[in-house]
Amino acid sequence: MDDITDSGNRRWGRKVWWRLPEVGLNAVNDASILEHMGYQILKQEFQDNPNFVELMDLLQRGIMMSSVGRNYDEHVANPQHFDEISPKTYSDVVFLKNTYIAFYLPTMSGLLANGRGKDPRTHRAVTDMAHDLGLMLQFQDDFEDCYNEDEEDPRLDVRTGRCSWPIVAAKERANDKQMKILRDNYGKREKKNVDAVMSVFNDLRIAEVFQTEQEVNFQRIQEKIDQNADILPPAIFNYAFDTMRYYRRILRE
Repeated sequence: MDDITDSGNRRWGRKVWWRLPEVGLNAVNDASILEHMGYQILKQEFQDNPNFVELMDLLQRGIMMSSVGRNYDEHVANPQHFDEISPKTYSDVVFLKNTYIAFYLPTMSGLLANGRGKDPRTHRAVTDMAHDLGLMLQFQDDFEDCYNEDEEDPRLDVRTGRCSWPIVAAKERANDKQMKILRDNYGKREKKNVDAVMSVFNDLRIAEVFQTEQEVNFQRIQEKIDQNADILPPAIFNYAFDTMRYYRRILRE
């Protein structure tokens, strides 16, 4: 659904589901089927689990938050709301759209299914780790979108005015002249507008900032995984973290 509302063509280097000729907007119904299958599978496999109600609540809350996040993302993408783009807004959008459903939901579901999710220390550790991993995943995705060379779908976030990491980083560093260029051109689809935004990004060396911040974020996440090893088995997060490390190598090429 996120790819449809974004009018996206590709995600992580592959054509998105709804852009396939045989799928199209039938993807809306596919999303509905998948949502209801989630409830059905949960009931089929876990209805006798003592934490079944909590598991069902997690899934329902995740779907609701993802929908709210997409709505918030669309709101901020309006050029009239350029001033709302900020680190706080970015963190909020990422948590609603990505962090909860991609990291918090599956981790807490697994722990609850095994009777381990109700300890306050565990909950705090999962929340903290999910927050950092969610931001890291979106951080990488935003950079790839902005600096990809995909002729079919170039710089979608810039053209649609998304609250993505490059524009947040640029606004924190821009002088008055650069800020005016960003304000006048961000979120407009014409090539001249996109080129004006990218010129400011290049002047501010946003690509170099990304590489530096990525390394800092990787170190912080690894430290947190190690610090929480007595509460959460590192393997819970290492799979996702290793995937991000692999993607880091791709983004360096």
